[in-house]
Amino acid sequence: MEYDSKSIHLSCSVLAATIDGENGIVAIDSTPTIYNYSLEGEYKNHSSLHSFNSYLYRYGNETTISNDGKYALICDPKNDKVLYVDLLLKKLVTAIKITKAPEYASFSDDDTLFLVANSVGRVAIFKTDSDGSLLSEFPIPDSIASAAFSSDCTKVAIASLNKKLFIFNLESNSIESTHQLDDIGEALCFSSDMTQVTLFSRNGSTFIINLKLNKIFHAMPSSQWPTHLIHTNHSNIVLLGTRSAQLFIYTSSKGLCLGEIVLDCWGITSINIHNNHVLIGFSDGTLTIYDVSKSVEEAISYISTGNYEQLSILAATNPLIFVNKELCKKIEEHYKEFFAYTPVSPQERKGYDALASLIVSNHMKRMELLNILVQSSQYTEFIDSFENGDVEFACNAAYEFPLLRQLREFNEIQHTCFHHIAQEILLLESDPQKFQAYQDNSTHNCTKCQHGIIPTPESLQSGYEELKMSVSSNNYPNLMEITEKYPVFRQTRLYKRMMNYGEAMIDKILLFMKSDNMQEALKLATKLALLKPFQKTGQDFKKQIENYEKFKKADETNNFASLFVIATENPALKTTEIFKKHILNYKTLYKQLLTTAKAGEVSKLMTILSPYASVTFFEEKNNELHKLALLSEIEHYAKIGDEGALLEKYHQCFGWDKEYERVCQLFEKEVNLSLKMDEISKECKALITFILGEKVKRTQQHKEDEHEH
Repeated sequence: MEYDSKSIHLSCSVLAATIDGENGIVAIDSTPTIYNYSLEGEYKNHSSLHSFNSYLYRYGNETTISNDGKYALICDPKNDKVLYVDLLLKKLVTAIKITKAPEYASFSDDDTLFLVANSVGRVAIFKTDSDGSLLSEFPIPDSIASAAFSSDCTKVAIASLNKKLFIFNLESNSIESTHQLDDIGEALCFSSDMTQVTLFSRNGSTFIINLKLNKIFHAMPSSQWPTHLIHTNHSNIVLLGTRSAQLFIYTSSKGLCLGEIVLDCWGITSINIHNNHVLIGFSDGTLTIYDVSKSVEEAISYISTGNYEQLSILAATNPLIFVNKELCKKIEEHYKEFFAYTPVSPQERKGYDALASLIVSNHMKRMELLNILVQSSQYTEFIDSFENGDVEFACNAAYEFPLLRQLREFNEIQHTCFHHIAQEILLLESDPQKFQAYQDNSTHNCTKCQHGIIPTPESLQSGYEELKMSVSSNNYPNLMEITEKYPVFRQTRLYKRMMNYGEAMIDKILLFMKSDNMQEALKLATKLALLKPFQKTGQDFKKQIENYEKFKKADETNNFASLFVIATENPALKTTEIFKKHILNYKTLYKQLLTTAKAGEVSKLMTILSPYASVTFFEEKNNELHKLALLSEIEHYAKIGDEGALLEKYHQCFGWDKEYERVCQLFEKEVNLSLKMDEISKECKALITFILGEKVKRTQQHKEDEHEH
């Protein structure tokens, strides 16, 4: 299904991004640079972080932004500190000292707390207040893979690289339980009642850790490498991004999958939700805003008319509708009518399954569903076949009567199937001769998977051979067709090699562009466009490289306005030496003009800045110099007795800032805090002076005044 979407292109991989309804979009890429955009995707401004090395690992957790877009945490492993940044005021709140290379940072869902950790497992939890005060600090035996706060912020779940899950209690300031896993937990979350943790492992398995019973249960696997997880407005629904192009919608309480979306960009690195907008960042530097408003309205109309057939189909084709809290409530309210409906087509069954999974994520409604199932003959047949080990019959029953898929027994069947498939793939890759022996001894021998997710041994073997041939002949389109048909092949080393190959090619293209070797960059971009999951990225690189000649010509003619417009529209060109040269030139000029601005020489400043006056890229810095010059002019040239009136004029044009406050205090005038302007009008930007007539330095005015006396 097509989505209403808009894309923004950053220079490199998107590390973190947030939609703030009032201020638009704030994003951080791996260079690292902080960008601000409107909700429509229009560039506002940016701030480069100096003395930082680029982050090499595009799926790292070194950088994060609070859900409300107010704060950012940026790890600086080189200097053993974490920068706690106020994004609204654009200033550093504090630099938190962390020993041994900080590499993980995350906020709680309500943004009241944040966590940072280093490479040896030292964890520290802070309050998100004016100075970031330390709340707790403790060690775990290995570095962190993922972490999550409970909704009331009394507990933190931490998955480590040594395949363990730790539950830390902030009230008792101690680790209250430890759970051994069989894989690394790349993403996790608490259930809404905080009694369970849902964990998504690197190999694609999903586990439910029941904290009360101290037991681990199996849930619906994703067969993907998870990279990022975020809660929606609904307390029980999360979005799970993966290292390929898949986005999953899961329930946090039962680990049930409501749907999967295949996106047209590669490698999900960040996710954020605001109302009906979903913001997704990708490893190639693309930042896409998906708008599901129309689909939500459509779903609500189907509920009001009782059209559960179309509602089920819509849920199957566009599961992003589940990010809307009001729609989810309406679905839950009509659960009785919905349970009474019987889906017919495969697409209906898929959507019906998702809607039922949403409803039964509520514990009370799950109890009602169990009462309905217990009274049905299908339930008895399913349980009997499950207990007798007749998996194929049980799966067929769940296909014909989808409500059976909500049972934990069905999740157990699914997990067992994926476990067997994982073992078979391991044998095919490491020791094919043992594959047949494993098959002969296996009791897991379904002849056909009704749900279309598990290939038969014959098709698995032939599919893997075709996969190998596709890789050896560089036939990547065919490789993608096979993995789309059988998602389990995404766990093979061959598929992961293709993932690494595509991402390495992106880095090589950027390196060639950085050295202005566009010919080699274009060759690689053409190759990249042949890889189906990287097709859009490759085509985008080709378009940007084709614009290099225009970019170079603008440089040769010193057409700064055109040069920076081209760079904004083609962000990969920002990595070139040409672009860096102009940034360095402006920085040098800026330092020189600080002296001019502090001397109050407004006219001279504006003349020197004129080549950059229409360059949006430098607008913020230009305005800083302009305001400083106007205030300094008042400081040095204001007529004795007119200081207050001139400062009030400045305040009306530019509002309150720290420099204005300093000059007010210098003249012992009251600071006007009533106005703090976010935008400066065009008229104010063109101001040359507040002082009418001849300008005389205040030192000279004092001498003349003393002479008269």
